Amino acid sequence: MRMIFLFLVGLLLSLSACGERATPTPLPTVAAVLQPLPPGDPAQGEKLFRRTLLGARPEPGCITCHSLTLATVLLGPSLADIATRSATTIQQADYQGQAESVEQYLQESISAPNVYLAPGFAPDVMRPTFAAELSPQEIADLVAFLLTLKE
Repeated sequence: MRMIFLFLVGLLLSLSACGERATPTPLPTVAAVLQPLPPGDPAQGEKLFRRTLLGARPEPGCITCHSLTLATVLLGPSLADIATRSATTIQQADYQGQAESVEQYLQESISAPNVYLAPGFAPDVMRPTFAAELSPQEIADLVAFLLTLKE
């Protein structure tokens, strides 16, 4: 009987250690997301876009989920001609974000991806931690690259 008791105590202690969770990264507010960025470098942004992992705690990179070919949809929407489409998006009645320019919309989409979802895509698919995981320069570089994606 004592052996069973000790076994159960040991099992419970083992299982309780498995339940520990890492401290979550705080998510930024939309207002914090739209702070001015430094000038971006499109070439650096393209390099970042094509990396399979991004951030201080590596998350799947942009190319993992977003195609640059118009008709190709991966996990997220295609980003082909995103610079052109973004101008229309921020004018739509269903747009709930705070961006007033294409640059701000792209920054908001990277840093707070659930603010506006492309039709047909679900919330929480894109990691909402990029605002905390990427530097302002990296976000500026990604935005600069995305601004080159026009028809």
